[in-house]
Amino acid sequence: VLVMKVPLDREENPVHHLVLTATDGGEPKLTGTLQLVINVLDVDDNPPVFNQSIGSLEENLILLVVPMMPGHIVGKIHALDADSGYNAWLSYELLEESHGPWTVGQYSGEVSTKYPLDESEGSKIQSVLVLVKDHGKPQLSATVILSVSFVTSIIAIKMDVNLPRSEESFMPLVDSINIYLIIAICSVSSLFLLTTLIYVALQCHCKAKDPMVYGPGMATLVCASEVGSWFYSNCYKVIIFFLVNSFIL
Repeated sequence: VLVMKVPLDREENPVHHLVLTATDGGEPKLTGTLQLVINVLDVDDNPPVFNQSIGSLEENLILLVVPMMPGHIVGKIHALDADSGYNAWLSYELLEESHGPWTVGQYSGEVSTKYPLDESEGSKIQSVLVLVKDHGKPQLSATVILSVSFVTSIIAIKMDVNLPRSEESFMPLVDSINIYLIIAICSVSSLFLLTTLIYVALQCHCKAKDPMVYGPGMATLVCASEVGSWFYSNCYKVIIFFLVNSFIL
């Protein structure tokens, strides 16, 4: 007799391979083997599960621009069932309290308008309750709620999307602006400090060379260029002026 030690679940392992060995009591002992393949049949033990994230009514809010013609698809619901075969065959339907102007595809899960919609529908949020169920016995089901709000123009949708929801959502933007401002200030300060150091270094270098320029009996150092010649100290002053202007620009 083959007895199971633990329950079998088709979703975990649909097929089991076993090898049975039989041994007699003779001398020498003789044995025989038999290979068994056990296919686990499916039972309806898994309810439908929505593959998209289903949160609060605000997270599932759908904004529709009216007027709108009948047959317009406003959303699609998709669910999965871990069972197999007929038990995983899903169908969608609207609950009685949410029929209104909506209809849902029995097997597609597409929610669409049943008749024309206009401004008379108002701006109040309407709830669409969709039931999805499998075809097992007993039937297992799940529900989802979609919230639909009507607007008269696409501008209203853009304004609603761009407006900050709360002070917490606005704070990261302020923090990022402060970081960029600090980086810019540090860059400008570093550039100014570098320019000052170069200017001081060149001034010290020019003072060290002054005895060579004005010493008695020694040649005067000049800086030659296309527009004439300058004394050594004047040449460095022009170079410093050029460097300072370059960094500022």
